[in-house]
Amino acid sequence: MGIEVVAIAAIVSMAATAVAGGISAYSSYEQGKEQKRQAEFQANEAQKQARLEQERANIAQLQGEQEAARRMRSLSQEIGSVYANAAGNGLLIDSGSAGDTLGKALDTSTKFAAQDVSTIRDNTALTIWTHEANESQLLRSADNYRKQGKAAYKAGILGATATGISTAGKLAGQYATFDKVGAFDSLKSTPAK
Repeated sequence: MGIEVVAIAAIVSMAATAVAGGISAYSSYEQGKEQKRQAEFQANEAQKQARLEQERANIAQLQGEQEAARRMRSLSQEIGSVYANAAGNGLLIDSGSAGDTLGKALDTSTKFAAQDVSTIRDNTALTIWTHEANESQLLRSADNYRKQGKAAYKAGILGATATGISTAGKLAGQYATFDKVGAFDSLKSTPAK
């Protein structure tokens, strides 16, 4: 007698369980691998943005220094112009009431210029701090993306492993059930004639 239909059905059922388990395990692994790849991409993008923030901070530093220097040059030019105009009009700037008035005006201009330079430096420091804070946040994000990617990859491997173990258990249960009802009796060796 050949292999009985019951034995064929049992083998097909177990093969289907094995194939489904294999596909599910592979899918779990691939999903974890893809999530890791996406997280790595996001981490790299965050790092690029962090580098840009650092460049922006460097540019802000240079621009702030240049703006402060321009304001000081402007003050020097203003002072030079005032002295030149006063001298051109025949005023003695070293003494007398004209000199006192001129000196007070120049002191006031110098104080305002110093305040301007201080404001420029404060604004520059705030801009730099903002860019550096953004850079720091982006670097933390990049680190978190990488951690998430590694966790997703491990979860994919664990999922695949769990599916493999579960599938093996299902196959063992199916075999035991089919063997109990005698589905495999026609496959068991019989003495040769």
